[in-house]
Amino acid sequence: MTTPRRRCLFYALILPLFLLVAPARSADFYVAVTGTNGPGTLANPWSPEIAVTNALHGPGDTLYVRGGIYSKSNGLVPRIINITRGGTGDAARIQWLNYPGENPIFWGSVNIAASNVTVEGFEITNPVQAATRTNLVSLLPGGVSIDGTNVWLQFCYIHDCGNLGIGLWNDDQYGTKLVGNIIERVGLFDTEFGFNAWRASGLYLQGRFGKPLVKGNIVGRQSTTTMKAYAQGGYADGF
Repeated sequence: MTTPRRRCLFYALILPLFLLVAPARSADFYVAVTGTNGPGTLANPWSPEIAVTNALHGPGDTLYVRGGIYSKSNGLVPRIINITRGGTGDAARIQWLNYPGENPIFWGSVNIAASNVTVEGFEITNPVQAATRTNLVSLLPGGVSIDGTNVWLQFCYIHDCGNLGIGLWNDDQYGTKLVGNIIERVGLFDTEFGFNAWRASGLYLQGRFGKPLVKGNIVGRQSTTTMKAYAQGGYADGF
């Protein structure tokens, strides 16, 4: 028979081990064109801007993005989505996935500043270029910019963005994956700030640490280069 002292010793030694290996929580939330500041359920989804900041979701959770066009001012102003909440590792990522069988279309740009994030199944474009033929890069911010670490961008269709298709900017690229994306018709002749030249690549890659994976992407019909590993004051190593 164990004594109270032995039981206390057992819990003191063993319980922390269970806490260390406890699986990450896993909850599903939903985002829609008609979303508001609600609970993020399928019946009452969030808007993208509410979803990126809402503290209800965290590591291990999945956000399903319903189909439809996510625009601002009928596409004449790009809608910028800034993902700043990330996971804690591969076992506890925050996932942004297209709702099964549906196609979410963002007229604007997605910026991923967080780490341990998955973005999958989005279409990202910027019809302001076709509508106004503008040459101002500030109005055409590009498809996806990634400043986080261990970000997985998968099976997205990125096109007609004006600026670059996908850009990696962080020195730390451990775990980063760009897999199965289609990128076409990005770039513009930039007349802003006296630049006066064609700019933007399909894939613009920087990084110093890690071995980021770039695999199975289809990239073509760009204004300049299809893929550029280019260290502008930085590094482009390990790809």
